Amino acid sequence: MRTWICVLLAGSLLASGGAVGQASGGNTGPAAMAKTGLGQSGNSNDLSVDSLWKVYAFERKGIRYLQVDDQSGTPRAAIAYIGDTFWTLPIGQDVDRVSTPQEPIAIPSGAVQRVVYQSKDVQLSAFESASGVFWRISTP
Repeated sequence: MRTWICVLLAGSLLASGGAVGQASGGNTGPAAMAKTGLGQSGNSNDLSVDSLWKVYAFERKGIRYLQVDDQSGTPRAAIAYIGDTFWTLPIGQDVDRVSTPQEPIAIPSGAVQRVVYQSKDVQLSAFESASGVFWRISTP
C-alpha cells in the first residue's frame, strides 16, 4: 500500500513540474501546443520570452501556428508554418507588418529588435518603430 502511495505522489510531482515548465515557456514542443483557440486571447500557455508580449502555440494536423497578443490580450499577428514554410494568417492588427522568408517585407531602419519567441524550429522577433510594430519569423 505504501509503495502505491509513493508512486502516486512521485507521479503527481513529476506532472506538476512539467506543467510549470510549460507555463514558464520552458517547453515549446508539441506537448505545449494547444489544439484549439487560435484567434482568441489567452486560450493556451504563454510561451513568450519577452514580458511585453504573449505568444501562444497551436498545432493541428501537422501545421503549427503562433499567435502574438499584446499585454491587453489583443491579437497582433498569427503565423502558420510547416518546416521552413511560413504563412501570415489574417488575424491581428499587425497582419500587414509580418515578414516571412516567403514574403519578406522591409523593416524600418532604426527599428528596435526584441526576440519574442524562440524554439528549435523558429524565431519570432518584434521590431518596434515610429511606424508601429513589425514582425519577422525565421528559422534560427
